[in-house]
Amino acid sequence: PLSSLLLKTNVDKLTILPGGKPPQNPAELMSSNHMSKLLKEITSKYSDRYIIIDSPPPHLTSETRVIARQVDGILLVVKSGSTDRKMVEELLEMIGKEKVLGVVLNCFDLSSTRYYGYNKYSKYKNS
Repeated sequence: PLSSLLLKTNVDKLTILPGGKPPQNPAELMSSNHMSKLLKEITSKYSDRYIIIDSPPPHLTSETRVIARQVDGILLVVKSGSTDRKMVEELLEMIGKEKVLGVVLNCFDLSSTRYYGYNKYSKYKNS
């Protein structure tokens, strides 16, 4: 049963379903009837929770389209100064902007000179 696969955490309403070993063809697994049934079962049993699927960067794998069809929304994680803007634009075109719930800007350096001088407001942060 599903409950035997889930790992409880110390965080209220946070449960983890480990992925195990990567399959030979992840896109095939994600588009399978088995995965669809699993997601429906999780959604119905845990309707008061979000289901988060941690997936590799879209430009590295073929399963992005498949995952996008299976989920209600996507949270993009982009690395500051590293993630290619063109790649993000292509991803948005491929999956549709309406699927994107938000963007997390990872590894952003607040002391960077590219921060357009907002550091002068840091005195408010410290008061």
